[in-house]
Amino acid sequence: MLNTGKVDLTSSIRKFYSQFNNIMSVQYKFTRDECCSYCLPTLTYGLENALLTENTLQKYMSCGTTVFVTLFRRCWRESVRPLQYFCKSLPLSYLIDQTKLLF
Repeated sequence: MLNTGKVDLTSSIRKFYSQFNNIMSVQYKFTRDECCSYCLPTLTYGLENALLTENTLQKYMSCGTTVFVTLFRRCWRESVRPLQYFCKSLPLSYLIDQTKLLF
């Protein structure tokens, strides 16, 4: 068998959504930027040496978009870049690149 570096990351996405839903159930205790800072690192954990395909990267980007669309009650077609700026959060693709560079 060849080690291609491809990793199944569905468990990481599943953990992210479970954390996000748990936080959203008690949202009155958390501010919006705290919610982002608790959930988004779950997605980037362990990606330092993983080979991401375009399909997997799209799944990750949709997770990051879901956070901001849900927190700020926006339409999914709207851009979340201003919301990310408001929360002082980098886009998820930048966070993934940053974790790979810092590794």
